[in-house]
Amino acid sequence: MGWINGVSGKLQCDMSKECREPVTHIGAKGWIYCTGHAQVRSETWERCRQMRPFEIRMIEGGKPISYTRRTLADYRAHGQA
Repeated sequence: MGWINGVSGKLQCDMSKECREPVTHIGAKGWIYCTGHAQVRSETWERCRQMRPFEIRMIEGGKPISYTRRTLADYRAHGQA
């Protein structure tokens, strides 16, 4: 879930290996998506929410994030940031 594109080193949408749009959303099952694919997922199979910038940085740094909305302070309190 949320794999890193070997070419650019950026996170890549889990919906399609060919998708080159920036990752902006996380689904209830933990997969990450670009805005367009998140909208498709939300309309059909899976609830998605927009990630906050610090959450994207956490994933890029190899740290897990939660689907449930949490603040940066909450992540720090649990030793995840």
